[in-house]
Amino acid sequence: MAVSLARVDSSTRPIRASGTGRCSRNPCAKSTPINASRAITASFSTPSATVFMPMITDTEAEAEKFAAMMGGMFGLDAAQVKRMPMALIGTPAECVVELKRREQAWGVRHYIMSGFGGPALSERFAREVAPKV
Repeated sequence: MAVSLARVDSSTRPIRASGTGRCSRNPCAKSTPINASRAITASFSTPSATVFMPMITDTEAEAEKFAAMMGGMFGLDAAQVKRMPMALIGTPAECVVELKRREQAWGVRHYIMSGFGGPALSERFAREVAPKV
């Protein structure tokens, strides 16, 4: 499974790429080298999904409470929310099980995580969940 943890630039200016392997927002600005070895490794035929609402909790009870609160906004119960493609809610072990289920059910192996929860949540996901799927 591949996971993209990237900060989205809110600028609407396009990034220009030239044949020199360099990329910049302003053609007059100092350009930054593009490292080809860091290109996306996921196949274009591999389905991907964006997780807009990740929440890794310490206990199953905390996960259930958060999912129930979210469910109130969608008219769903906590179990249904935990299976929503746009959410990933649970303990690290529950998140691993859910991501493996999604891979089996839909073939999704590449995820883009939103910035919800900040760097601490992203780091926890990278440390406790991603290596196990």
